[in-house]
Amino acid sequence: YLSRDLAKLVDEEPPAIMLLFEPKGRPEDEGNDFYIQSKKNICVGCGEGNHYLRYRIIPSCYRIHFPEHLKSHRSHDIVLLCVDCHEAAHAAAEKYKRKVASEFGIPLYVRRVIHPGQETEKLNDEGGVSPLQLRSAALALLNHGPRMPLNRREELTEV
Repeated sequence: YLSRDLAKLVDEEPPAIMLLFEPKGRPEDEGNDFYIQSKKNICVGCGEGNHYLRYRIIPSCYRIHFPEHLKSHRSHDIVLLCVDCHEAAHAAAEKYKRKVASEFGIPLYVRRVIHPGQETEKLNDEGGVSPLQLRSAALALLNHGPRMPLNRREELTEV
């Protein structure tokens, strides 16, 4: 892709490219052989053939904003990576998401969840709450709220 000027290099380590064209081979393309081709079950990074994980090229935080026809559950943006390559790809993706978020002013996390009708005077520019923290707090309150010490319940309610 790089030598044919079809992509530009985004990062050297681990290697990452950005395509400079709209790829063909989407499920809606007529006469497309992509989905009927035989594919090897090996890591696309290093060729490891025994232990691999599915890795989504497009992070779900961006995928949710795509038009419906691009959100299909087909395999066009899933690759197989061994555990080591998966960790490297995930770390690089997180780094790149932070760069994109900073460059375009896109928040990575929910800034603040507000109950409808609640006053918004208390809002500030804190870093925000990660979806995992939000989910964990909600589950703890739902499952154990009545049995929790009051101060812990208030702390989780603030999240």
